[in-house]
Amino acid sequence: MANEPQRPIVTACLRWLWPVARWLLQSGVTWKEFAELARGVFIDVAEKEFGLRGRPTNVSRIALLTGMTRREVRRYRDSAVAAPAPDVRAEDDLNHASRVLAGWHLDAEFIDELGRPRPLDAKGEGATFAQLVRRYAGDIPVTALTKELLR
Repeated sequence: MANEPQRPIVTACLRWLWPVARWLLQSGVTWKEFAELARGVFIDVAEKEFGLRGRPTNVSRIALLTGMTRREVRRYRDSAVAAPAPDVRAEDDLNHASRVLAGWHLDAEFIDELGRPRPLDAKGEGATFAQLVRRYAGDIPVTALTKELLR
């Protein structure tokens, strides 16, 4: 895809997305959060600015304009009106490093009797840093996460 000729609008978009991505990453905004924000903006703009003959834009037209499925559009519109689902966790929006730190401060296995984060061995049995990373950062290597936390 890198060698394919691009439309000028895509080239321009890549130019302004670079500093936006840098800014978002520095602010701890994850790709998942950004993608959800972008999805919402695409749907809202299509809905509010692309109606025909003064009528509101319907789900099918929004899906056609945005490249999303009608089901995705309906799900977004329904969720924008409804309260957040009870199974949505706040930590789902955190980046891996933030999840690990939150787990270290909140997970009973990794805190002491006063509720403070316990000192952890790097590896071994029981509550270790490696176990903490595995639980809260999934497949991210311990060394990569450690370097990022130190940075």
